[in-house]
Amino acid sequence: MDTHVVQQPVGVQRGVDVPRGGIDQHQHVVPHHDVDVDIGRPQFWHGFVFGARIHGLRPGYVQLYVNGAPYFYDDGIYYQQAGDDYQEVYPPVGADVQDLPDGAIEIDAGNIAYYYAGGAFYVQQDGGYVIAPPPIGVTVPELPPGAVQVSYNGGVAYQFNGVYYQPEFVDGVTQYVTFQP
Repeated sequence: MDTHVVQQPVGVQRGVDVPRGGIDQHQHVVPHHDVDVDIGRPQFWHGFVFGARIHGLRPGYVQLYVNGAPYFYDDGIYYQQAGDDYQEVYPPVGADVQDLPDGAIEIDAGNIAYYYAGGAFYVQQDGGYVIAPPPIGVTVPELPPGAVQVSYNGGVAYQFNGVYYQPEFVDGVTQYVTFQP
């Protein structure tokens, strides 16, 4: 299946500013990506709720197309139009964005560097970042927002957009390993 992605900046009339409670929305701040400091720091995409609807998008969003379908992107959250509203959807594999979401964390998987944010695994490509299929067997420091707890082999796991996350303790801290049952 051929993936055609076009990133199209949206004009000045971008919609209504919709704040998310408790999230720092200063777009001009350059984040410091120290894993020990940034893990747990609220990011815009931490507010992701699959299916949630908002009436307008914040200024600065980007419209893009993945496999011919229109999406709207705002710092780690993807939307599709639903009538007069915008509905939060899972990050679409193949989406191509210019910049990583704030708080993205580098994850090494073999000889590939992924950048993990909001349940999406980005790889650097052609001067931007493209969402790749989730690598299986990698450890991530936090669950994607909206992950659902499920029973698996008599224990607990979490599921997000078809990928499962198994908790494990690493140096006394809970992290999560991706797997497919």
